[in-house]
Amino acid sequence: MPSRLPVCLVALLVTVSGGCGLLERGPEAEVGDCLDMTALDGEVVTQIPTVDCAQEHNGQVAATFEMPDGAYPGEKQIQEAIEDRCLTGSESFVGTGGADSTLQLSDLSPTEDSWAGGDRRVLCLVYMQDGATTETFEGSGLLGQEPAVEVGDCVEISALQGEEINDVPTVDCAQEHDGQVAVSHQMPDGDYPSEQEWQDVIGDMCVSGFEAFVGTAYEDSTLEIYDLSPTEDSWDAGDRQVLCLVYLEDDTTTQSFEDSGL
Repeated sequence: MPSRLPVCLVALLVTVSGGCGLLERGPEAEVGDCLDMTALDGEVVTQIPTVDCAQEHNGQVAATFEMPDGAYPGEKQIQEAIEDRCLTGSESFVGTGGADSTLQLSDLSPTEDSWAGGDRRVLCLVYMQDGATTETFEGSGLLGQEPAVEVGDCVEISALQGEEINDVPTVDCAQEHDGQVAVSHQMPDGDYPSEQEWQDVIGDMCVSGFEAFVGTAYEDSTLEIYDLSPTEDSWDAGDRQVLCLVYLEDDTTTQSFEDSGL
């Protein structure tokens, strides 16, 4: 059986430049408010239209802070403050460290004109680059997001290479594939398991689940076992899902492995 492959289910690409804007007046949005990032297009933003977080959205205010009084510091100094304060605030809000999140980071900061009018407030935003959600990002560990796969889903094992996996791309089982999810298991809460504990749990669970799914014992089968389990970081963010996959080592198929007896 292949060695355990940790799943990195969570990556905050800290790109404070590129998705950022300037505010013509102090923002009225508060930490936790949800928004549609497409409504913030443009170099200067005059208002921040928020939405109910139960409605579809792709962004959320993760932190705010006030710049100190004084002469307008210039964009470079503001960005330096943003890179420090927004990163820390967003990690605290989401519940996952910067390199371990699937979200992006952006900001809204005062223009020189709004600064002259007394505006000192900066908004730190986290957002999904693609797609939308009806859930809050607060404490989501989204970072800690489990693979959106279920038992019976077919996959290409070659797409799962690497030490850390951000997602598990599935394919229609009628298309060419070499792997399939045989077991999905939620580990109990507690301390992160040791390497030996992982091997014991996965060895027992994946082997017994293999026979139940395929219809033949692992030692009598032409199929192999592949597993995906949480990293220590994703475990800390709440991830408990373990996946056991069965796969063909040197071939593909357009059939399901379930009850195949292979």
